[in-house]
Amino acid sequence: MRAFKITDMPCVILTGGQSKRMQIDQQQINKALLPFGKFSTLLAYQFDKMSCWFAKVYVSSKKPYDLQAPYLLDSTPSYTPLAGLVPTLSVANPFVFVIPVDMPFVTFETILKLYEHKDKALAIYPQSAQNFYLCSVWHKDALATLQQDSPPTMRALLAKLGALGVAVEANTEFSNLNTYGDYLEALQHLKDTHGR
Repeated sequence: MRAFKITDMPCVILTGGQSKRMQIDQQQINKALLPFGKFSTLLAYQFDKMSCWFAKVYVSSKKPYDLQAPYLLDSTPSYTPLAGLVPTLSVANPFVFVIPVDMPFVTFETILKLYEHKDKALAIYPQSAQNFYLCSVWHKDALATLQQDSPPTMRALLAKLGALGVAVEANTEFSNLNTYGDYLEALQHLKDTHGR
């Protein structure tokens, strides 16, 4: 258990994607609803984990799930992460931490590293040989650029904002569960590291 929680910055878990690559027996499955460890869903796991580290945690989605949580509903027809950012930035105080539901191994240490740089740019993300744009800290002032300029991609938005990449070491912490194979590997990693 952590000695403290981040109280001046809420966390938003992004779940508004279509999970197109998550196929089980040729059926598309919503990855947020897959069981994960001792939790009934990956979303429940991520919500519980983030609730240990943040005083306020929201779920950004197209519609509410069965999980009892505060929801930020995205009513746009788009299924991109950019669509989820509009309601997400509405709860920034003035900052908000954003994490996708399918990145379950991000550590508190990484979140603190991003948090420590929050005053240096309108968006801060982990960077190694890859950029992990969806695990990031945002300032509410990024909303104006998002709404006015409608950048086509997350990369374009971050470039327009002059976002800051904070150096991290690429490892399992930043794994996304995009496919069923990724999901099975994550379950094994969870079992190996946490005995669940």
